[in-house]
Amino acid sequence: LDPTTLHDVLAAITSVVGDQPNSPERSSLETSRAWLLLRAGRIDDAREAAARAVATRADYAPAQVVALAASAALKPEHAAQQLAPYLN
Repeated sequence: LDPTTLHDVLAAITSVVGDQPNSPERSSLETSRAWLLLRAGRIDDAREAAARAVATRADYAPAQVVALAASAALKPEHAAQQLAPYLN
């Protein structure tokens, strides 16, 4: 993903969220933002976006996965602990 496209996509997500902050789609938009930021290597920003996605809808599995992926990038041991309940 080239930087210009990334910037444009992130700006579009920000615009949509800003226009409709209580939209039912907010968790999926924040999750998409988090994945894009994670892929771009912007780990701290990805963690923040993932946290917003989970806060918006705690039961949304994709948000939980991206939050875990962002966490694993910085703290692999924490991610392993978070995965433990799913492995047993």
